[in-house]
Amino acid sequence: SYTVLHLDSLSQTDARTLAARLLKQGVQDSSVVERVQATAEGNPLFIEELSASLSETSWLAAGQLPTTVRGIISARLDALPARERAVLLDASVAGKIFWRGALLSLHGGDGLDRIIDSLEARDLIRRERRSKFAGDTEFTFKHMLIREVAYATLPRSGRRERHAAMAHFI
Repeated sequence: SYTVLHLDSLSQTDARTLAARLLKQGVQDSSVVERVQATAEGNPLFIEELSASLSETSWLAAGQLPTTVRGIISARLDALPARERAVLLDASVAGKIFWRGALLSLHGGDGLDRIIDSLEARDLIRRERRSKFAGDTEFTFKHMLIREVAYATLPRSGRRERHAAMAHFI
């Protein structure tokens, strides 16, 4: 059984309020908030990801904003430092849920905790309170769409190798 909920778009006022709260200082002038509100068309996930992207990159300098949620997420992932991006792409192979131990087997311990902390701070992943593997830390992607975009970024040959490594861990 299931329940269907029809969710309407946010009103313009609510969309502007959400954008203003999510944008970091320095990007929070009214014209930027208006552009985020107009581009997102009331979609809260779009507002959230676009605000995060604007806070992390310089879309305003280029004079254009990405127009899809996937485009924004892809741009955010492209802007990550190389090691953070590699860890996130590896995590995407496991699915929405992944474990520190799996990443450790792929990357070793050199700076892995710092990278995971950075990905958490960027609000791309979340640490879970409990883990399905005793003695290991479990994480999830904040949104399934982040995981899907990260996974789609991997070439097929790279996926096979990473799936084998993930299977070996499990």
